[in-house]
Amino acid sequence: MKAKDKFNKGITLVALVITIIILLILATISIQSLTNTGLFQKANEAKEKMQNAELNQQTILNEFENTLKDYSQGIKKQYVEEITLNKTTTTLEIGEQEILIATIKPDNASNKNIIWKSSDENIATVTDGIVTAVSEGTTTITAMSQDGSKVQGDCKIIVEDNVLYLYNEGDECNKITGGWKTWYYVGQINYIRGSDYLRYYNGRGSVAGGWATEKKVDVSKYTKLKALFTYTGRCVASLANSNNGINAYCYTKHNVSTYKDDTNNHWQQDQNKNYYTDISDVNGEFYITFGSNFDVLASDVTIKKVWLEK
Repeated sequence: MKAKDKFNKGITLVALVITIIILLILATISIQSLTNTGLFQKANEAKEKMQNAELNQQTILNEFENTLKDYSQGIKKQYVEEITLNKTTTTLEIGEQEILIATIKPDNASNKNIIWKSSDENIATVTDGIVTAVSEGTTTITAMSQDGSKVQGDCKIIVEDNVLYLYNEGDECNKITGGWKTWYYVGQINYIRGSDYLRYYNGRGSVAGGWATEKKVDVSKYTKLKALFTYTGRCVASLANSNNGINAYCYTKHNVSTYKDDTNNHWQQDQNKNYYTDISDVNGEFYITFGSNFDVLASDVTIKKVWLEK
């Protein structure tokens, strides 16, 4: 009713303005003079505001009318009183998914629709209760009632990054590695930085060189150094205290090799044919180096991926 009163007042105001204009015209005041005063514009603005107010009020009145109609027909709207999720906290790895199930009380709630939301979609997203881990961190998934009661249930999502890439098919992971550089100590080493690989090769023995990270990497949290590469001859990887010259080969904490006659650790392969070595007993920061160290034979190595794994 108030909206209608306001609208009527708007019409009355316009009528009053028109009456004043007629009186002024009769008093020999020109229409142009009235236009210059902005009287017409202000009258129109007043009318528009009254009309907008009526529309907003009408929407509220319609909702209230529907509610009254439900009551008159013996239908009472039952709001959601409680939402519980099947999990209140869960831990995921990047890329992993979890299905959250919402239980709504009471059972006879009029509207059981749920609005799903993640407090940080950079960490994890949610669609119809299906949570997808995106990056390392913590976020909260909320299931909120759609009936206006604002009742909600929450689940804390912890996303762990169990893999740290050091090279990934062309991505040199500069924030972690500083990029990859070539190194050599003796002899002729050939290097190719491909669009999605790093390659080094030599045509004879008694040479030393390869690729190394520009920065040291903290390996303390990880148990495995893994790599995807193809090779002939020998491929040696090291956790080294230097990424240049003979020091990249000699001053190392951990070495692993493909060559069967080497006395140091030998690469193992997982079910996906990735090479790996156990570094669970190694702590601290090191350069990661790949090379053909003082080969007694020609070698050709193409690296596609290098990563650390928890």
